Amino acid sequence: METRRLAEVAGWAGVSIPPSVSVSVSGVSTDSRTLRRGDLFIALQGPHFDGHCFVEAAASAGAAAAVVRTEFAGRVRIPLVRVGDTLRALGDIATGYRRQMPAEVIAVTGSDGKTTTKELAARVVSLRYPVTATSGNLNNQIGVPLTLFRISPEHRFCVLEMGMNRRGELARLAEIARPDIAILTNIGWAHAGMVGGRRGIALAKAELLRGLCGRRVAILNRDSAHFNLLRRRAPGTVVSFGTHPLSDVAGVLEDVGADAFTFAVRGIEGSFRMSFWNPVWISAGLAAVALARVLDIPARDVRDCLAALRPGPGRGQVIRSGGVTVIDESYNSNPESLRAALRALARRDENRRVAVIGDMAELGRRAGLLHRSIGLLLRGMPIERVITVGRTSAVISKMAGEKGRHAQDAEEAAEIAAAEIRRGDCVLVKGSRVMKLERVVQAICGRTGGCPCSTSSSTA
Repeated sequence: METRRLAEVAGWAGVSIPPSVSVSVSGVSTDSRTLRRGDLFIALQGPHFDGHCFVEAAASAGAAAAVVRTEFAGRVRIPLVRVGDTLRALGDIATGYRRQMPAEVIAVTGSDGKTTTKELAARVVSLRYPVTATSGNLNNQIGVPLTLFRISPEHRFCVLEMGMNRRGELARLAEIARPDIAILTNIGWAHAGMVGGRRGIALAKAELLRGLCGRRVAILNRDSAHFNLLRRRAPGTVVSFGTHPLSDVAGVLEDVGADAFTFAVRGIEGSFRMSFWNPVWISAGLAAVALARVLDIPARDVRDCLAALRPGPGRGQVIRSGGVTVIDESYNSNPESLRAALRALARRDENRRVAVIGDMAELGRRAGLLHRSIGLLLRGMPIERVITVGRTSAVISKMAGEKGRHAQDAEEAAEIAAAEIRRGDCVLVKGSRVMKLERVVQAICGRTGGCPCSTSSSTA
């Protein structure tokens, strides 16, 4: 963050500071443990923490000032900016700072694939322009503002990942970030339990489009069943991508290998290669090509960018250990991505194909039905072993018949998988983050003498 006077920063949050307070802040922090001298400390509150308990620690660590709730009664030797809601103040301050920086904002959202698409977008932009981007998946009302504070005057773009659980969240994130370009990956069942089904998800994602500013470009997935709904809600230019022949950036799969695939784009010479095991990731590649077209970045440069990216732990990383292939998709799962992963697993030429499947979270009243649909799909698939983990996924292994086995938790699943796998097997591990299925990956690799960390060259 560029240094600003406290009076100016407080003004962004709607608070007046007496002229006699001649303090400047050089950063913003919500954690007293990592705070740097000169930072503005913002005391956030949550279900299991209260930053107001650490205002004194922040002051001792060198905080220049602190933003606290109006009723805060603590006594510290630094100026206090009193507000009704510290989380809202964090967002308002980020908006004020963002308005002063010349960078355009590119926002990425969708039911899955956000982090990989964000990484690709940032890499594509960096081919021509100075850029900063979300670190990891800091995509909520805390992470988005903190990423905006990383913008410097030399940056031309900031690429933000934006997530949501409920209606109104993306509207607020768009209000904070004022995006110039939005990329929507897809609309699936993830978080559908919170917003009333897939149409509710589409309407919630459309909040980002209504918040577009500046050049107002929406890059939308033409393969989505909700494409027309989203297109109608985009206030400016729409650029579509997908395998649909009417897409502005239309792709066709050419070759699918064990760990990579190639595709062609209509109107562009040559093939694009992505080192991802599942060709479903063509959508992320096509979104990157569409963004490059918007920013006038040559396709040949994008080709090198796509070829260089590797999936990270939990996001499709392929690990070969002691003759066993482990596909680690333990970070997240939803009905669409799980179906695509199982179909890709079924196409692989391995000794045995084994699926370790954890519960899919936040599906609401349709959770049971959606888990049953996975069990029905597996019945006719050439997947020789199915191990399910968690209460809701038990129906999957039950419907899988003799090839199914159920575990109550990740530890039990790890024991089953480690005992049953054989040399030449391919094991897909996939579940929602709360299931902690990375423990299964670690157990398999530990038994076969491998290390999951050793095969990752970059994060997707």
